[in-house]
Amino acid sequence: MSIGVQKSRALSGVRTASRPAPSLDISLKSLGTLIIRVSDTLLDWQDRARQRHRLGEMDDHLLRDIGLSRADLEHETAKPFWRD
Repeated sequence: MSIGVQKSRALSGVRTASRPAPSLDISLKSLGTLIIRVSDTLLDWQDRARQRHRLGEMDDHLLRDIGLSRADLEHETAKPFWRD
C-alpha cells in the first residue's frame, strides 16, 4: 500500500467541522473606523496645540476683546494638548 492511500484512509475517518470563514469585511471596516478615529484625534490635538500657542501670543488688549484675562490665558496654555 502506498503512503498516499494510507493517508487518505487515515483521513477518511476524521470529521472536520465546517466553519464559515471569518468575515474579512468586518475586520477591514473595524480597522478603517479605528484609523479614522485615530487620525481625527491627532488632528484635534494638533488644532488645540496651535490654538493655545496663538492665544499665548495675544496681548492684553486682544485678550480683553475676547473676554479673557492673562490668568485665563496662562491657565489654558499650561494644559497639555490632549486635554480639552
